[in-house]
Amino acid sequence: MSDLSHSSRPSPSDPLDEVAGALLRSIARAERGGALLWTAAPTALIDHARGPVQRPGRLRRAHQTSRTLLSGLARARGSSLVSVGDVLFAYEGANPAATLEPVITALASAHHTSPVTRSVRPPVARLAAGSREVRHARATVERELPAGAPEALERALQAAVRAQARAASALDALAPRLVVVASQHSTSSRAVIHAARERSIPTAYLPHAPVADTYQYRDLPTDHAGLRGLKEAEFYQALGAERAPAVVGNPQATVVVPPTLDPHGPVIFAPRPQRPEQLLAQVAEVSAAAPRVVVSPHPRMRGKAIYEGLWPSHWEVHDGWTAELLRRGHPCVIQMSSGVAWEAMAHGVPVIELASEGSAAPSYLVIREPYARVCSSGLDLIAAVADARLAAADLRARERLMAWAREWCAATGDDAIANAVGWIDECSNSELPIGALLDHWASGRRAA
Repeated sequence: MSDLSHSSRPSPSDPLDEVAGALLRSIARAERGGALLWTAAPTALIDHARGPVQRPGRLRRAHQTSRTLLSGLARARGSSLVSVGDVLFAYEGANPAATLEPVITALASAHHTSPVTRSVRPPVARLAAGSREVRHARATVERELPAGAPEALERALQAAVRAQARAASALDALAPRLVVVASQHSTSSRAVIHAARERSIPTAYLPHAPVADTYQYRDLPTDHAGLRGLKEAEFYQALGAERAPAVVGNPQATVVVPPTLDPHGPVIFAPRPQRPEQLLAQVAEVSAAAPRVVVSPHPRMRGKAIYEGLWPSHWEVHDGWTAELLRRGHPCVIQMSSGVAWEAMAHGVPVIELASEGSAAPSYLVIREPYARVCSSGLDLIAAVADARLAAADLRARERLMAWAREWCAATGDDAIANAVGWIDECSNSELPIGALLDHWASGRRAA
């Protein structure tokens, strides 16, 4: 399960397009710092809000640089690194972990070995060299953006320095035959991908979330990709992927379809990390549409003080995986551009997309009418919940939802894990990298 802001989705006349275009041109033209920009660009776009550019001052930049250099003292920071034989898995976050860890266990069992957790401490000299590259990367972007490089880019560049230093140190020490990641857009994953490419080590991507039509997801910079379903593979082929990606399934999910849903039961609200004022507006809309609610916050929201106190006292708060709730027979799921939408459809649970700013379609391609109700206002949500309660009692309507979900992901649980193990074995037999499937952020460099 993962979540994306609409701010990461390209749309006509979107201010984000200017930043994305500037990054693409900067990567193509950079004499120094291009690798850092390539690594940092997707995260910078996720974190960069629409509106005026906020440039970091010198003191803030100095603080960020100091933090980068001090990170060389910490061995355990950064991605989790786990080896199974000569295959290295690199990941961070709850959802990538939930995707890769069952595969790691199964792969180790199939090869009669045990996973080994690795840790590295990057040399301070490598971090210092990366910090010098930040200045060149920033200057290149500032030539493309008259208002200056946004603060989100500065943060992402510093994170890229730390991630690249760790990735290079890890690959030099471990020399794996294959590197497997669960994200193609996180800074840490892209650092590992870049370091592997420099060392002629093949890379493989096993997604932690459904495909989305965003700057982050319109990219497959690895040699191999084991996607969730045929429609995902078709999406990347339509974008110009060099080869047809493999289809593996979703190792993270185990779908247990409830035989019936309770049309009168509490609805599920699955918010994603956003500003508190945005969430409070959503809470007001959901409260007006449903008297009883179970809220299932995104894993990145749990334990964060800024989200405490947002939920009405009479709401039930669920701290586990949303999939656990889907098996209980709740009548619908209310969300906004969340991977939970696919999980709900796979369980035959009606899905409602909250109204968002602008007219762009939801980022996740599985969230489409008539399979999901896309609201245009808070009043629309009231009618959508009423319709969803009716659909919850309609077996044929539920079957249509599950059939649509299978087009995007057919295999889950043990079947997907077995598929992933076989696919990784095939990938690890590749002696050398065969080239990125679809490297969007290097497209400008190839054309230059």
